Parts: sequence; C-alpha cells; structure tokens
Amino acid sequence: MLSYLQKDINNRGGKSPSPQPGRARKATLALLIGSMFSLPAMAELNDTLHPFLSTMITHDDNLLRRDDSVPGQPDFSDTSKQVVGGLLLERPIGRQLLTASAKFSRVTFDRFQQFDYNGKDLDAALKWELGNHVSGNVGASYEETLTPFAESLNDLRDLRIRRREFANVNWRFHPSWQVHGGVNDNKYTYDLVQEQVNNLTVKTDEFGVDYLAATGSRVGLLLRQLKGSYPEQLTASSGAFDNGYEQNEINANIYWALSGTTQVIFVGGWVQRKHPHDAVRDDSGPNGRLIVNWAPLGKTHFTAAAWRQFGTAESNLVNSSLTKGESATATWDATAKISVDALLKHESRRFDPLNGVTILSDLNDSTNTASLGVTYNPAARIQLGASLFRETRNGSPGAGTASYRAKGISFNASGQF
Repeated sequence: MLSYLQKDINNRGGKSPSPQPGRARKATLALLIGSMFSLPAMAELNDTLHPFLSTMITHDDNLLRRDDSVPGQPDFSDTSKQVVGGLLLERPIGRQLLTASAKFSRVTFDRFQQFDYNGKDLDAALKWELGNHVSGNVGASYEETLTPFAESLNDLRDLRIRRREFANVNWRFHPSWQVHGGVNDNKYTYDLVQEQVNNLTVKTDEFGVDYLAATGSRVGLLLRQLKGSYPEQLTASSGAFDNGYEQNEINANIYWALSGTTQVIFVGGWVQRKHPHDAVRDDSGPNGRLIVNWAPLGKTHFTAAAWRQFGTAESNLVNSSLTKGESATATWDATAKISVDALLKHESRRFDPLNGVTILSDLNDSTNTASLGVTYNPAARIQLGASLFRETRNGSPGAGTASYRAKGISFNASGQF
C-alpha cells in the first residue's frame, strides 16, 4: 500500500516433474541478480554497486478507502511504517550498460495489522549496442506488493505479483531514419482466491518507424498489438466465461523539441479492442497520451498531461475500462538543497462488465488527487522529505468501486552508500 501512496512522485498447480514457467522465470532473474552481486563481482564493482536504505511514516485518515459519509462507519484511519533496503547496480561493460536493483521492504500498520507484509522489487536490464547503428534493451523484473485499497473492498490482505520480461531493438539505417520493434510480457497474479479472477497475462508486440530531425525532434508511426488472457475464468450457472481480449493500435509517435525550455510528447491514434468470446463489448476509438514539459526558468519545471486510454480494471465485476484524465505537476528548486513539488490530477473511468455479469447502470467513476511535498538534501546521497496528499472519488456501485475521501501526511528519509 505504501508504494501506492507514493505513486507519481509513475503499467496485477498440477504436479509436474519440471519447474513451472513462472518459477523458472523467477529463478532465472534471481540467478542473474545473484551472480552480479556475488563476492568476486563485488570486489570489482566498488564504484558501481551501491547499498541503500529508506524509511517512511504515513498517516492516512481513510486507509481502506471506504465511504465515510455513511452514518455509523467505523474509523478507518491508520499510521503505516515502511522500511526499504537493497542494492543498486550500474555497470558499463565496453559499450554495453548493465543495470539492476534488488529492493526488499517491510510495511506495518498500527491498527490494521492484518495488512502487514514484506515486499520485493527485483529488476535487471542490459542496454546493448552492435556497431554504430543497431542498439536495444533486454530485461526482466519481479514486483510483489499489496493490492491498492482503492481497487479492493476486501478486509483481507491481498498481495499482487507482477512479472515483466521485455526486449527491443532499434536500427538507425539512415542519419534521418530509424526502425524499431519490441516485445513486452506482463503477468499479474493475486494472492486471495476471490481475487484470482483478475489474474492477467498481457503480451505486447510493437513496430515503428521514425523520421529524425536535425533539431532533435522526432515524428513516426507506431503499430502495437496487445493480447490479454485471464487463466482463472469467471464461472456462473451457465458455465465458464473467457474475458480475454485483443487490442490493435495505430499511433503517431511524436517528440517535438519546441525550444530549449519546451518539449511536447504525443503517442496516440486509433485503437480497436476486441473480445473474441463477447463481441458485444468490442470497442474502438481514439487512444493516446499527450505530455508537455515546460521549464521557463532554471529552477522551475512544469509538466501537463492528458490521456484517453483503454485498459484493464481490477475487480470481480468488471475487467476493462476507458480512462480519461489530465494532470499538472510543478517542481521548484528553491535552493541547492531544497525542492518543492505539487501535483493535481483528475481521472474518470467508464467500465465494461465481465462476461456473464449483468449490470444495468452506474458504470462510471471519477477520482481527484492533489499532493504537495518538500525535499531536503542535507548531504550527498542523503534525502529527507515530507508531503501532504488528498484524494476523493465518486464511485461506481455497479462496478464495485467505492466513493471516499482521504487525506494524509508522510515523512521519509533515504540514504545511498
């Protein structure tokens, strides 16, 4: 949950003589990271391997994100404590660059102790080059954390595991032209049996071509296909339902260096989302994200964003949503050691029900978020911070998302050695 509160400071067996695929991937990632952190390697990595430690205390007046306007509701406030320790690696190998991190956390709650948990976050990636014109990235990650309370009405702890594997390649075949492609596999699994209907595997393939201007700007075409599958199918009296989908996109891919202080990033176009086993829920339309970065003064930075995107939703009533939103962030470097940041965000969602679930109305919700924080760096690699946050939602009874108001304060400290 703590990782959720910090978000945007920011995409859920049968016996066999052979290892299961998920365990094999996890073992491979662990072996890769373990080999890099072995004692002989550490002797050679004095300047590239860095331990770190951080801690945070957060008070939230509505931790479980419940509707506090209902008369007689109990007190849902709580104070949580998080301690994170781990290692960071950045190791050049010739023209290649190897990066990795291993983070382990312990999160405890003063009142709702049933949600105490141990988190894990492991990742490794290799940025490679072949000659002067071909480059790419390959990597994997494993993350285990608490499912956000805003997306769950359970009073039981529900851990979510995300496994990711990716690879991409870029070929600059002309000073002004490049082609690129990549694959990205994400797998989400949930601890609670009643939430395992949301177990999801998403496989993404993409291919693009770009024109590169001498000014540093870029304009291109990006084709993308996503295939989502739910291994734990929803069951009803009439049988099991397959809520898998296929999404095809054709996008403009633009980076416009408007000036030395302003950059515009846009990836968007037309998307078609199909449900092979429930064509009634098929949808299509514009889809994309626009980001504008503006730094009018050396110490002040602004970012504005707007988006309209099809996505998945974590629920045992709905499994897809059309999300629209906008956000604005600002950062002010008040001094060489002090910075202040602020965030405003609005997001609305329109849900589609799971196959086999009959819902007639109330399939929309909207969320407003605001935060204000200050960071102080008393010395190199040491950071202290404090932040205030507020979040409100008008929920969707039909989709099973609650209406709530929440606000809180957090204090954090971190050090890298």
